[in-house]
Formats: sequence, C-alpha cells, structure tokens
Amino acid sequence: MSVRIKIKPLLWLAMLLMLVGCNGKLSLIKDSFRFYNSEVSFPDQMLLIENGDTSTVAMPKIDKPMLVRFYGSYECSDCALNHMRDNVRLEKYSKKNGLFDFIVILAPPTEESESIINKAIGMSLPLRIYVDSSHYYESEGIIPKSEATHTFMIDTHYTPFYLGNPLRSTKDKEHFEKYLTKYLTLHNQSY
Repeated sequence: MSVRIKIKPLLWLAMLLMLVGCNGKLSLIKDSFRFYNSEVSFPDQMLLIENGDTSTVAMPKIDKPMLVRFYGSYECSDCALNHMRDNVRLEKYSKKNGLFDFIVILAPPTEESESIINKAIGMSLPLRIYVDSSHYYESEGIIPKSEATHTFMIDTHYTPFYLGNPLRSTKDKEHFEKYLTKYLTLHNQSY
C-alpha cells in the first residue's frame, strides 16, 4: 500500500508535466495572469495610420474601455495586413454602441517596417493603426508572445480586463458583452 501512495503523486505529476509539456497551457496561464495584473503603457510617440494618412502622435488619454489588437514583430506582417479587413469589423462594432474604442498596434520586423507601413497606408482603412517601430511592447515584455493575448480590452487605467476577439464567434461576442457590461456597471455607464 505504501508503494501505491508514492506512485500516485508521481503519476499525477507525470500527467501534469505531459499536459503542460505538450501544449504549453501552463505558460499561457502564467502569461495571462501576469498580463491581467499589469498596466499596458504606451510609448511617448508612435506613427498613426488612419484612412491612408499618417501622423506622429502621442497615445490619447483613454476615457472609456479600449479594445486593442496587437501584431508583434515575430508574427507574419503580411498576414497581419491581410487581417486588417477583419479589424475593420471590430472598429464598426466599437462604433456601433460607442462604449469602447478600438485600435490596432502593429510592430513589424525592422527589415520589413518600411514596406509594411507603405502597404498599410495604401490600404486606406478606416482604422487607427499605431506602428510600434521601436518594438516597445516586445522589449518591455508588456504583451506576452502568445497570440491568445493579442486581442484584449483595457480599462481607463490601462489595465487589461478581457482577452479575446469578440467577433470570432457568437459565444465570444456574448462573453465579451457580459464582461463589458460588468465593467460599465461598475463605472456607472450603461450598455
């Protein structure tokens, strides 16, 4: 019987290690927890692309929740540009009720930066695309590498309170609206 007691914890440990080793869920959980307990700061200035026009701007003060879609330098930049049309849907969704803003942060690899910026300008999309040429978010470790954390909502204190793309599915949209409603209720706003 004592052999059985010693083997049981070892089996549980082995199964946990296999689960974590196979799909990295523990790493994602750690990253998400750290991310939820952080502040998403912004660099002093960034290039803004909106409707094909560019300007260098400071990030505006957030006066309502903001949904952010982040594309890091380790992601396929052309793929990110191909997703911009989907991001237009997120922008329309945010404007539909006016209770949250939406922005895109694009951090193209240095060697592709000029080309990607020119392509983004040429798309003339009705989006606010902030270009992180200095790779501020990656160098500061602000946004985890896991793509699961690359669409998130921040509150007026720049703290993430929701992870995920609300337009990915009906269930995700309902989940998002539940969290947004909870946030707005706590802050005396309505949805």
